Amino acid sequence: MRMQSGRRKIGIACIAVALAALTACATGESYSQASVDFPPPPAGQGRIMLYMTTASAQQHLFPIMTVDAVRVATLHPGTFFYVDRPAGLHQIGVAQQQESVISTQVATDPITIEVFPGATSYVSASAVAIVAATQVILRSEAPDNATRDLWNLSLLEPEPAE
Repeated sequence: MRMQSGRRKIGIACIAVALAALTACATGESYSQASVDFPPPPAGQGRIMLYMTTASAQQHLFPIMTVDAVRVATLHPGTFFYVDRPAGLHQIGVAQQQESVISTQVATDPITIEVFPGATSYVSASAVAIVAATQVILRSEAPDNATRDLWNLSLLEPEPAE
């Protein structure tokens, strides 16, 4: 019984450290605050909004998101990020599998979305548990659903260019 209690305390400590790291990656501004100051996309471009809600089943997994095979952000539960891209088709994916003490990450199938000039396309990422593994699922979202999901998520700081 004592051994289980000790493991539980270690698990709780690990979760606390992960949550502290999570908050260090966000600006603190929620979508409802930050979106007021978003500049419009440049002429001929549209916006791609990538996000991960806190409803994800695997809170320890931080997918490294790509747009057209270029790394753009590392999403954490409760965060969002956006990039502007030329109108047309774009492939959204996860850059690589991540190592985890908790589970193995299964490869993620990329999705293709169409970006329209001056419009925003939304992609949600969620981590789901499957037998002894975790998989990131990407889904194109309707604007109404996405803005509801985004309302309290925190904006990520831009990552340094590779």
